Amino acid sequence: MFTDPRYYRFMISIVCKTVIFLVLAIATCRARAETVYDNRWHLFGYTYYGNPGRMEEMGDLLDLAGSVRRVTHVDLILYVLGGGRKPFDVVVRLRRYDEFFQVPGEEIAASLLRGVRYFGESKVLVGAEFPSVEVPDRLVVSAEVTHGDQRNYYRVCGYNMPTVGYSDPDFMFIFIVSRINENRNAGWNRHYYPRFSNIGMAVTALP
Repeated sequence: MFTDPRYYRFMISIVCKTVIFLVLAIATCRARAETVYDNRWHLFGYTYYGNPGRMEEMGDLLDLAGSVRRVTHVDLILYVLGGGRKPFDVVVRLRRYDEFFQVPGEEIAASLLRGVRYFGESKVLVGAEFPSVEVPDRLVVSAEVTHGDQRNYYRVCGYNMPTVGYSDPDFMFIFIVSRINENRNAGWNRHYYPRFSNIGMAVTALP
């Protein structure tokens, strides 16, 4: 049993220094984080969804700004219709872009958010965390609501041109899988919506 007060002062000093170090380290990491894509500010008022009888993953091709490419966070804006009554689960995916076939390609990472809540008919900001995932300069970010009761009630929101980064204003991608037979009629569709095809989202990355 230590009774010397110098020991306790020493231990308190060590703990305080450790806490200060951790706080500074976290603050430094946050300060280094950069927004490499941002399209959340100019809502067109258009929302998009497909056939209610299908499961769909909706995504947009992004050209990221700057040079940092370890993605840590994605904010995605969904619109939920009033008919949805339960919290829903949503998967936010990062995908490579297949330049040859010009469709979304290999999945790089995915973030599952469970029990997303909303009130009535409203926009919902979904924040997805990623463990510093290295991504290319061109990236497809997509969302899929996985809760069966809610698939028919969510949409992605169409926004104006991004303030950071770039995305083609005329196209978005929808992956359609028949709910009757998930092994058939599966594939990416390139949907053409002139001037209204940028999905509202923001991407944050670290060097």
